[in-house]
Amino acid sequence: MHTSIDKIVTGKAGDIYKQVIQDIELQDSPHKTFKSIWSAYEHGDSKSNNMNGHIFEYAVCEIFKKYNVGVLYFQCVFWGMPHDRFDIGGWTKQQRPIIISCKTSLRERWKQADMEGRLLKNIFPKAESYLITNEPVEAKAQRRRIETGTSQGIDNVFVAHESEFDKFINELKEKNPITCEPIIPLTGTRV
Repeated sequence: MHTSIDKIVTGKAGDIYKQVIQDIELQDSPHKTFKSIWSAYEHGDSKSNNMNGHIFEYAVCEIFKKYNVGVLYFQCVFWGMPHDRFDIGGWTKQQRPIIISCKTSLRERWKQADMEGRLLKNIFPKAESYLITNEPVEAKAQRRRIETGTSQGIDNVFVAHESEFDKFINELKEKNPITCEPIIPLTGTRV
């Protein structure tokens, strides 16, 4: 398979990613394609914790592009907010921002995604925040945190290699992410 996300696939991680997906075929569902990409990466030689994160993000973006989710932005910034570089973000046709945090595993890192979601929701109350992981047990624990209100910044969590990811893809398509015009965070006359 040839990558559809050439603009974001860069550096050493990009080279490894392109090599990983070259023998992958698009499957009949997003989670199966993700599973194929991740399995090919895991059986390769270039694994590290840092590389895992890059490849995971690329694979998620590839799925969004291949399955026609709409316009989303990688390493998205909203108006220079604190901690404002989101893994994936966009703006829906319903006039609300959406952010997606990609974590191969959660451990304590769900707190970062939760904080990002809370910050965005303080500015945009109708903002939506999602978490994608590769760990089903950790996803289940995160769902409990969402249900009990411990994690108020995340709306839902999905496991990329399970069929629930396909449902998320369909939900995103319905939200119809659109192209955004960049907004300069500060305007005025220069002193």
